[in-house]
Amino acid sequence: MTRWDDAKRPPVFTNDPEALTRQTSESRKTGYIFDSQENEEGIACFGAAIIDQNNISQSAISVTVPLFRLHTDKAQYAPHLLQCIRTISEQLRAPGL
Repeated sequence: MTRWDDAKRPPVFTNDPEALTRQTSESRKTGYIFDSQENEEGIACFGAAIIDQNNISQSAISVTVPLFRLHTDKAQYAPHLLQCIRTISEQLRAPGL
């Protein structure tokens, strides 16, 4: 894993291989990933992969939320994101595409 220059690194940044493995494992269970301020201070993101007819990730959707608007129960964002992902993924699997 390439290390970032500390001067360029966001204030909250995960580059520990064990932490990344845990995050990946958790996202496989939940279907989405959450990060808080890893790209920009004051911003949280939820993301999920769009899966094609071969069960391969083709792209993803990310929803960004300013931290001051983030609800305490972060799990409430997941159903809406996952429904969008399912709909798009099902369309990609449709015959004739």
